[in-house]
Amino acid sequence: MYDVRLQQSLARQLRRERPTVADGMKAVQAALEKSFPSLNWKSCRDINWQAGLDRWVAWMDNLVAVAPPPPLGLIWFETPSELNPALTSVSGWATVGSAEDAYGADEDRIWPEDDSGTTLDSGLLDLPEVEEAWRRGGWREENPNAGDEQRERIRSGVSAIAGSYVLLLVLSGLPRTRLAAGLPPAKSLGVAMGWADGDIEPIGGYSAKGWKGFPRVRAADKGVPQEFTYSDSGRDYVKRGGDIHYRDPKTGQSVLHFACHSDFADIKALVDAGADVNAVDARGESVLHAFGAADLTIIKYLLARGAIPRDPPSGESLLDRVTWDGRCTAKHLELFVSLGLKLRQVHPLVDIAESGLHYPARERNLRDMLRFWLARGFNINTPDDQGRTPLWLSLERHARELLEHNKWLAKNGPTLGTWDLQRDSVARLLLEAGADPNARWTAKPHRLIPKNATPLMLRRYDDDTLVAALLRHGADPHATCASGKTALHYAQLAAKSPDTLGHQGAAKVVALLERAMRKPTGTAPPTRTSPPPTASGTPAKPSRATAKPKTHRKRDSR
Repeated sequence: MYDVRLQQSLARQLRRERPTVADGMKAVQAALEKSFPSLNWKSCRDINWQAGLDRWVAWMDNLVAVAPPPPLGLIWFETPSELNPALTSVSGWATVGSAEDAYGADEDRIWPEDDSGTTLDSGLLDLPEVEEAWRRGGWREENPNAGDEQRERIRSGVSAIAGSYVLLLVLSGLPRTRLAAGLPPAKSLGVAMGWADGDIEPIGGYSAKGWKGFPRVRAADKGVPQEFTYSDSGRDYVKRGGDIHYRDPKTGQSVLHFACHSDFADIKALVDAGADVNAVDARGESVLHAFGAADLTIIKYLLARGAIPRDPPSGESLLDRVTWDGRCTAKHLELFVSLGLKLRQVHPLVDIAESGLHYPARERNLRDMLRFWLARGFNINTPDDQGRTPLWLSLERHARELLEHNKWLAKNGPTLGTWDLQRDSVARLLLEAGADPNARWTAKPHRLIPKNATPLMLRRYDDDTLVAALLRHGADPHATCASGKTALHYAQLAAKSPDTLGHQGAAKVVALLERAMRKPTGTAPPTRTSPPPTASGTPAKPSRATAKPKTHRKRDSR
């Protein structure tokens, strides 16, 4: 787990001194260079951090104009996660609560969201300065020579930059906004920040008189069991005498269920204090189920302290849970399979296909997991219950992602940062492993996929990389869809509209397909459609789990 002490130390300093954005980030820069002299943080010295302040104020003013907030007691600003594009968002609640109820954020958010409860687009703001700093510092670029220790040092700097910048924007920018100007004279607004996974860190209280201490709320009555939440620190909870046997009255979750995203020191503190490593919640899910594919050091520690790997009575098995977890690696699979665990609902190759590259080492991990499952007899061309092969799943998801990004661009203009989860790279990984490049689309109609199409006919033309990969692995450019049209026909239509968002690579795709169609037929390399041979040289038998995969939990792409 990466070290957040630098981020926390800087936050205390910035809250105390309240410097300008530029001066505050100079202090952050100096701290990074001192704490990590072997890394490339010096390259961030010329980033114009102050430029983001006016953009932040304009964003808040526009949001208040298009979605006027109801009376608010608490607002929270998101700290960018290193796993996602660098952006911030804002959420508002009616009242400020005590620390035990996450300062009121445990209640339903009231602003800004649409009818489905999703944050409005106008409630999101890109932070290109943060994205650029991450890139220069080495986080966005995968370095094969960087060991885990160096990656964690980089990650510590990433968190310090993200947390400090959001804090400075809020401290300097909020007093300049319409939201602040519209506060009643006696109103004190609680202001907080934190990561999107639910933690919350108070910044202070803001009123017409400016910044002051965070609004104080009377603590819960004595004798009421103290609630443990996802934002709690296990060590702090133990120190302040929290009930180590606490159970949520609705879900039955224990303190270890809630601590599933904590670091090793917090987990050890809770277990040493007597937390039950075999606690089961109201759905029958164990502590290990809650931890999923957490750091292997933590998983092995829980097993050593007596945690028993068991499946819940219904729903996904423990191995299902680990497999779909975005942190999963082949080492996790080897450990849990060695414990005798079985899949119940998840089709692992489908799950790999639906994954994205949401952290630098993810592609390598997906490749290793793919080899793991192929070696155990899973067929890479087995479709899901809607008739989509793993290759088609990754292609469809990437196309949909491109479409959503183009809608964003049309509405908001150019933006910096990483917008997609690179599922086209996952598709190429599947092709390398033997996915059929000529598999037909037999699922329900799709606006980007012609009926009975082959992957070459997928109507996405941002670049030609994917088409080149398909052709290289044996895709047939002469194949036709149900309408009798080839992939070239659809690419030519897109090339006639080069100014259309997402069509910038269409001309290159046309050239690739024309060149491929001029080649003599029968020269395409063979495509493997059966499982790879086992160590004995005989084909592996498909697992029963490939026969009829079931729907499984969807991963949040954000």
